[in-house]
Amino acid sequence: MTRLALLMGDTGSPSGINRLVGTCWYLAAVLDRISSLVVFSDAHRPPEVDAGPNMEFGHEAGLNIEFGHEALEAFQQVVSVAEWRCAPLPRAGADLRRLEIDHLVVGVSRPDASAARILPVGDRNDVYSDFLTERGAASKLAYLVNDIRHRDEPIDLTATARVLSRIRREVAGRPAAVFGTGPSLDLVDWADFTDHVNILCNSTVGNPSVLAAADPSLIAAADPVFHSSYGTHAVRFRHELATALAATDAWFICPTRDAPLYRHYLPKEAADRVLPVPLSQRVDFNLDLCSVLEVKSTANILTLLLLPLACTFSRSVTIAGCDGKPSSSDYFWTHSRQVQFDAELQETKQPFAGFFDIDYDTYYEEHLAMLTALVEQADAQLVSLVNATPSHIPVLQRITTPDALHAGLVRTAPSRSTLGPFGRSQRVSVDAMRAAYDMAALTWPTGISVDASCGELTRRTELELGIVEGADSTMRISRSIGRDGGETITIGPQPTPVTTTSVILTWYPAGAPRGDQVPAQRRI
Repeated sequence: MTRLALLMGDTGSPSGINRLVGTCWYLAAVLDRISSLVVFSDAHRPPEVDAGPNMEFGHEAGLNIEFGHEALEAFQQVVSVAEWRCAPLPRAGADLRRLEIDHLVVGVSRPDASAARILPVGDRNDVYSDFLTERGAASKLAYLVNDIRHRDEPIDLTATARVLSRIRREVAGRPAAVFGTGPSLDLVDWADFTDHVNILCNSTVGNPSVLAAADPSLIAAADPVFHSSYGTHAVRFRHELATALAATDAWFICPTRDAPLYRHYLPKEAADRVLPVPLSQRVDFNLDLCSVLEVKSTANILTLLLLPLACTFSRSVTIAGCDGKPSSSDYFWTHSRQVQFDAELQETKQPFAGFFDIDYDTYYEEHLAMLTALVEQADAQLVSLVNATPSHIPVLQRITTPDALHAGLVRTAPSRSTLGPFGRSQRVSVDAMRAAYDMAALTWPTGISVDASCGELTRRTELELGIVEGADSTMRISRSIGRDGGETITIGPQPTPVTTTSVILTWYPAGAPRGDQVPAQRRI
């Protein structure tokens, strides 16, 4: 059993109530393992908090927080068994130094804790968890719950090992596919993946059509805020996850850190399908979880779980719906509207403000480096990774093939189109042409051939395509539709050139072999 204390400080303001109710939500999952619980607060008694939009406090940084019944029920359970002590921070600090406890949850900011002289004491584990200032508050509380739940015995990984081994046996020889939640997920033609072992992630659980078409073997999620917290996005996710698990044969896989929370808050039928996987600080990636049941700890679901799982099942893996972002931004990236919980996303930003206080561009660069390292390791281990949808991520551009681009809505491309005009004085280099083709491929699938009028490009009868972020900054690309309905991509510097040269693009039917195929000769 565990002895615990909470240092909450102000529990009457919106931010204070957010800290208290949120912390109680985590502890309710292990209340049966807590022998003593003391709450230190500035107030004489716990606050009265109701469900619904009852906390519209414009005077505190516009904080507007809604608590659902799940969080409020947890709050009431924890407070009902806790010893409530009214002690302002300086006095609370002195009282805590005399208290024999195993864990101290510090719900106030670090400056306030420092002012109260909260210092490490013996073997006591201090967990700083102010959701408004600590980026890792949700993750640290999840780890605390896991530590309390499995203090006396390690988490049982037998079911995880058994299910992963069974899936690998059943899909032996078949390709695998992983799907992100980027806008290009809308381009996926699920008919192309009926013979694959498919792995979905995150909010795709909210789209019944995607679930039915993908028929996933596994659904993965790992975010401590968006998926395994008390926030409205996480509550919605778990509701949709339970529905998805009931409607499919899929299993849900997550870090061991979060498993006790899912098993406590999901319905029993869904909780029984939770497969925990340990996180490791290993240097390389583990691409065979059936041999060693652990994954390298990374900050993105693609490198953390999706690709390691897919490589465990198959040596031929397709990636789709992983778009990245084209430029610097103040958020991670955009998502497919088919699978995003937009309203809940916005509602989550206020109560977890510390989580969102990051440099998003630095996060993105770190993700690119991790993904590049994984792709290179997979290649060294003779695992074929292919990207199937448009992406801004350089390493995915490199493994995007013309065949892979035949996906979803891009099948509606015409059989032929003209790329041009080019100015007489413009230097048409192979690299500039490749960039132009790449940008065109965001709209159309490409099997590319060029005619004799293209000079040096005639030697490149077919360009291997990898989508890139943009063309030469001196070039302009535009598209026009003629009276006959044909489309022309115009590429050129400013001003628009007068003298022209045409380049012919040939569109091959999706899935058709291109070695001996004669494309249609219709010109537009």
